[in-house]
Amino acid sequence: METRIFRKTTLLGGILLIGILIMGQSAMAAKWADTPSGQDCVITEAFVNFETDPKTVTIYGLNFECENLIVTLGDYGPLDPLNVTCSPDPDNEITIELPSGIPDGDYLLSIQTGSSAHQYDAYNLTIDAPIITQEQLDDIIAGIKSLEDNFYTRFTDMGDGTIRDNDTGLLWLKNANCFSRLNWYEAMDAAALLADGQCGLTDGSTAGDWRLPTKAEWEAFYSTVYDNPALVKTIGDAQWSEGDAFTGVQSNVYWSSTEFDSIYAWYASMYYGYMSYANKGYSYYVWPVRSGND
Repeated sequence: METRIFRKTTLLGGILLIGILIMGQSAMAAKWADTPSGQDCVITEAFVNFETDPKTVTIYGLNFECENLIVTLGDYGPLDPLNVTCSPDPDNEITIELPSGIPDGDYLLSIQTGSSAHQYDAYNLTIDAPIITQEQLDDIIAGIKSLEDNFYTRFTDMGDGTIRDNDTGLLWLKNANCFSRLNWYEAMDAAALLADGQCGLTDGSTAGDWRLPTKAEWEAFYSTVYDNPALVKTIGDAQWSEGDAFTGVQSNVYWSSTEFDSIYAWYASMYYGYMSYANKGYSYYVWPVRSGND
């Protein structure tokens, strides 16, 4: 008697489980379809290929029949599928050729399979051609990257009265003629006392941040290609002109901080672009630098 009860309970549980599975499958069909559930075929996705001529649309779905397909797109149809792929999962893939000259817009894509008119599904398809193709976009992106990789900027205006030398990382005072001509000792002091609020600076610098360039820093700065003055412009491919990027550049002599000995110090000639030395008592131009934020 207990065995019979167990079998009846098991049979009832099996019926309930089958019912739940059937309901679950119907719910999935309703989830994917744009039309009410209960239909045999379901369109899951559709994609328009704008790079073909004429354009084509690929349709993915479930439970399509490989034969007796009727495909319509809005008022266009029936459309002949170019190819249909069926598999036992069941998953289907259909490619159709769109009507020539079809305008952009929203269209109701429908598929009818089998002999019954009730075995169909519909999908809202938007045809909106991109301004450029993906291939063209990829070419543009590659071109931009190439320009970025090959674009060389020697100087960057920091917008605070300083110019960054991208070759060395040094920050130079934008105004190359802020000071009068000074002897070496005066030039050293003037550079050391330079701070925010002077010479157009808004960089937050304080006294002690600035100094005269060393001999090596001058040699890495001036141009040996151009003269009068020996300086390149921002891009680095031509000679400097006023305001690009510095102002007040003198085709003359500027002090360096490097001493030759106790009497002489090195200077930079910004006319021809070379280094030499002179008595510290002579008066030359002052062009301070400070360390950048590398």
